Amino acid sequence: MQPEADRILVCGFGAFPGVTDNPTTDLVRSLPWRLGGFNVHRWVLPVSWQDSSAWLRRRVRAVSPHLLLLTGVGSREGCAQLESGADNRQNGQPDVQGDMLLPGPIDPRRKLTHRKSCPWPVGDLVEGLQRRGHLVEESSDAGSYLCNHTLYQALDLGVPAGTGFLHVRGGGYEGLGDPRRLAMMELIRSLHLVLRLNRER
Repeated sequence: MQPEADRILVCGFGAFPGVTDNPTTDLVRSLPWRLGGFNVHRWVLPVSWQDSSAWLRRRVRAVSPHLLLLTGVGSREGCAQLESGADNRQNGQPDVQGDMLLPGPIDPRRKLTHRKSCPWPVGDLVEGLQRRGHLVEESSDAGSYLCNHTLYQALDLGVPAGTGFLHVRGGGYEGLGDPRRLAMMELIRSLHLVLRLNRER
């Protein structure tokens, strides 16, 4: 009997005010089903204060992934950012449905300065991607909109080898040769090594 394949859940986001064509929707859907030792499970989350984290929790329960990679549109032109963590802050700006929240902490039981860290070796992953010619950098600021909000809560979902977030530049999907897609695929291959090292500890 063949051993069960490792699973990674990769999630993009849909449209939101100011970004009617979120490239992560097509980038995630374009990923192959098998990549770098993983069965790749793909999902698109709504940019919704009420629904994004709830949808993600349900999907994690259904897939039971070994790793979880979230992707969203970043503010840097031409460069992707691999986030080192998420902060306990939300700006409450309108989501895709026009809903808003009061700005402040995501978790009111914790200080606004509370931070959750990505358990992956973010610096090493970024260095490896750069050596392969990908325009990516490490980031310590995931913002205060839905990307940060979803990551902050996702880091508590108990995914065995951890959860991380890749921000990519905006602009329409450019097909199978899209540099953002190629960088994402290379990151997924590298994450399988992270999973293997995690098991050896």
